[in-house]
Amino acid sequence: MTDAVMEDMFFIQCEKIVNETWSKAAIHYNDIKKIVEKGGPENEYEQSIMMIAANATLQKMTLDKASDTEYFNLE
Repeated sequence: MTDAVMEDMFFIQCEKIVNETWSKAAIHYNDIKKIVEKGGPENEYEQSIMMIAANATLQKMTLDKASDTEYFNLE
């Protein structure tokens, strides 16, 4: 396979992972909103929910930066 095809396959796999993580965070949307509104997590359960949200956000930001760099030559 060519390098371009391999890069596209890797990008699609990354999108799949981000979508799965984002879906997991969306399940806890109301809990995340309550935790943020009260100023942060107070117990281990709330911390784990916020880690899911942080992970999803970081993955999305990383994928967006990679997309911008690849398609628009932005850094």
